[in-house]
Amino acid sequence: MLYQNHVVPFNDFWMNCVSNTLYSIASTLEPSYKSVACLNDYEYRKCLVEKDSNYAYLMIEHPLKYQNRVLSNVIDKREPYYFKDVNQFTEELEDMIKNGQYPVLNVDLYYWIPNSLAWKQYHWYHYSLITGYDSDKSVYYVLDDDINGFREFEIPKERLEQAFLNSEYMLDPNYQEPPCYTLELKKEIAQCELSFLQVKGNAERIVQEISELKIDDLWDIGTDVENFDAYITNGLMGINIIESRQHGNRFLLKQLADLHHIDSDTFMQLDQQLTDMSIGWFQAKNVLIKAKFSSKRRFNRDQLIQISTRLLSEERQFWEQFIQKSKMIVMV
Repeated sequence: MLYQNHVVPFNDFWMNCVSNTLYSIASTLEPSYKSVACLNDYEYRKCLVEKDSNYAYLMIEHPLKYQNRVLSNVIDKREPYYFKDVNQFTEELEDMIKNGQYPVLNVDLYYWIPNSLAWKQYHWYHYSLITGYDSDKSVYYVLDDDINGFREFEIPKERLEQAFLNSEYMLDPNYQEPPCYTLELKKEIAQCELSFLQVKGNAERIVQEISELKIDDLWDIGTDVENFDAYITNGLMGINIIESRQHGNRFLLKQLADLHHIDSDTFMQLDQQLTDMSIGWFQAKNVLIKAKFSSKRRFNRDQLIQISTRLLSEERQFWEQFIQKSKMIVMV
């Protein structure tokens, strides 16, 4: 028998596993949150590879400190959950789903989703939303991502058990988080509107952050050939999020045009800039893709820095133009 919470995956663009999961729940329950998901509440960040202080790569984060302003209207609270018996944890998961709860489970991505970046390559860990299970087929339904995007996957029971029993919670005695969380939703969920002033405020912040960002020290693998593939994969993951964010900005721009916050000429001009930036980040990503499949175990780091520097400058100019247009709208 099938038991499942209906959740439509948010896959317009990729932010991160937490944000895409929460906006999937929010936009399923109240469609207006699908429009608000494209809000420019992101920031660029230099990210160090875990347990390594030498190699860093560029990525975009969508911090919950910004997104909670919106998502707190949907998610009432996130409660830690500890299984009574970890060897029988699937029974408790099934009870949660039967009761309409939303459990997110700590898993090892090495065993989790075929065709994902980590599958059978890297022991990366995160929390994945379990939306349902089918007792007749002995499978579970989860929201997660692979190389084709964020969507629903069918996970056999054996793989679910393997991914959890090898999770960070199960293997690391110093791990501080619980094995599972349950998401409790608001009883009443109000519609949400895209705030033009919030978009403008975020644009001003992004301009300042990009102006202060220096990337000359990034993607420096040096002579550490042993970790070459892992470093390249992390760098690829970071640029993939940046490229996807340009698609998110195009959705945002279209929303603003539809709401008459910007005129059609401004929309066409700025949209073309976003299209060009998206193509540019795809070219940057290609530098790493070529390196990943290169037998020489090296890549053109100078080219990657050059492309990225140009694209960051273009994004800063894009938001500066947007801010200037915003001032003209206010004056009118």
